[in-house]
Amino acid sequence: MYRWSEWKAYSRKKKIVLSIEFVFVISTIPFLLLKGNEIIDGIVIFQGWLFIAKLLYLICILIALAVIAKKVNEKLFVNE
Repeated sequence: MYRWSEWKAYSRKKKIVLSIEFVFVISTIPFLLLKGNEIIDGIVIFQGWLFIAKLLYLICILIALAVIAKKVNEKLFVNE
C-alpha cells in the first residue's frame, strides 16, 4: 500500500478501468497457462525442452497481456 496516495489521486474512471483490467488479467493468465501447458505437453518436439518451452510461453503471455493493457490505457487516458 505504499502507492496509496497515488491511487487516491486517480480519477474515478481510471480506478474503474484499472480494477477491471486487474480482474480480467487475474482470470485470464491461469486459463492461458493451463491450456498452453496441456498443448505443450502434447507436442513431441518439446519433450526434452519442456521447462524452456513453458518458460518462454509464460514470458510471451505476460508480455502480450502487458502490451494489450498498455495500449488500452493509452487510448482511454489520452487526456489525463
